[in-house]
Amino acid sequence: MRILQIHLFVLFKPKDVVSGEFYWLESLNGSTYFAVADCTGHGVPGALVSVVCSNALNTAIYEFGNTTPKDILNQTRDLIISQFEKNEAQVQDGMDIVLGKFEDNKITYAGANNPLWIVRKTDLLTTEQKETKQTNEFGEFSLLEFQANRQPVGPHHIETDFKEESIELMAEDSLYFFTDGFADQFGGKKGKKFMRKRLKRLILELQYKPMPEQYNHINMALSEWMGDQSQVDDISLVGIKV
Repeated sequence: MRILQIHLFVLFKPKDVVSGEFYWLESLNGSTYFAVADCTGHGVPGALVSVVCSNALNTAIYEFGNTTPKDILNQTRDLIISQFEKNEAQVQDGMDIVLGKFEDNKITYAGANNPLWIVRKTDLLTTEQKETKQTNEFGEFSLLEFQANRQPVGPHHIETDFKEESIELMAEDSLYFFTDGFADQFGGKKGKKFMRKRLKRLILELQYKPMPEQYNHINMALSEWMGDQSQVDDISLVGIKV
């Protein structure tokens, strides 16, 4: 199977005028790279870090020739650390990221702290996918969670090589790239965080709707949840339907 067409939505809500988060899209040698990243801080400081991080991603693929997500993140980390080491002050800036390489009928994923979610028809799941605790079933659809390395793309007390996973895509799959801003938003009657569990359920409930309608419902759910509460962080969520 070859991917012929995709539909998507982009929910992007900076906390301030400028953002410490960004989404990144590049095509190279027949492959498409897509990422959603959350850099240290928000507002102007976060935006400055995001410039360094996005430039490092470009340098990793175009100047160093890295083509796999794990190698891109390893190289990007080295570049970010090197850039901030030029400052005399000790800087711990970096980013959390969901990075995917789309090629033919698969996505190869690597991540730092933030997972990739794929929603698929339940009857198409393998036995292993059905049994793993990272899968949430909800009637006709199930949400598969592909976990990230528990480290940022930047300085960390224990730095290990990033891992990656290749996933065969099926018709009608929906993929979600996001940062932690949505789940961490306070609101509701008790002023608590939205949480990833509630976000998973919301996404699963919307699978019968096209991407533009999913965007409208998710945006409305966020607004209703916040109520009079202030936005606590930048918020990014991108949905892609194969």
